[in-house]
Amino acid sequence: MIVRKMYRCPASPALRIKGESVKDLVIIGASELGKEVAWLAKRSGFSVRRFLDDNPALKGKDFYRQPILGSIADWTCYTDMQFVIAIAAPRVKEMILARMLTKGSPVFATLVDPTVQIDLIETEIGVGTVICAGTICTADTTIGAHCIVNKLCSIGHDAAIHDFATLSPQVMLGGHTVIEAGAEIGAASLVRQGL
Repeated sequence: MIVRKMYRCPASPALRIKGESVKDLVIIGASELGKEVAWLAKRSGFSVRRFLDDNPALKGKDFYRQPILGSIADWTCYTDMQFVIAIAAPRVKEMILARMLTKGSPVFATLVDPTVQIDLIETEIGVGTVICAGTICTADTTIGAHCIVNKLCSIGHDAAIHDFATLSPQVMLGGHTVIEAGAEIGAASLVRQGL
């Protein structure tokens, strides 16, 4: 069972707020999304220290100028750092989180690109969520834990995105839409208001 934590920003201890000290970050998943999350993290004031990935062929190699230092199970060696799961597939992401939670309580970062237009005081964002460059979130939106909101998305008023959902680039959500937990919305999709 996954316990969902929601934060009303900027009270979130995981969200990088201007003026805070730099935080060390470990990215789970050496993939294309992992590169994009590393780029976003650096733009948001995080210091990406390493990647973890279960592909044994990658161990010891560099990925996006950072070392891949082991498998996901090795996260317990880096408990002084924060984590983000850079996997777009909701079921895989949920499975990885469940595996991590069997070995302890990792601290997950919430990453919001500096170009995102969002009211960080009124918007609820769950831990481990990544909101990429160019996205717009309007009034009274809620985004769950461990979600991916990719580049250039538009989230209308009163929309709710539940845990582990993934919005691909350029998704547009009308007002009062609900994206259920674990849903994956394809690139350039439009969800009409009220659905």
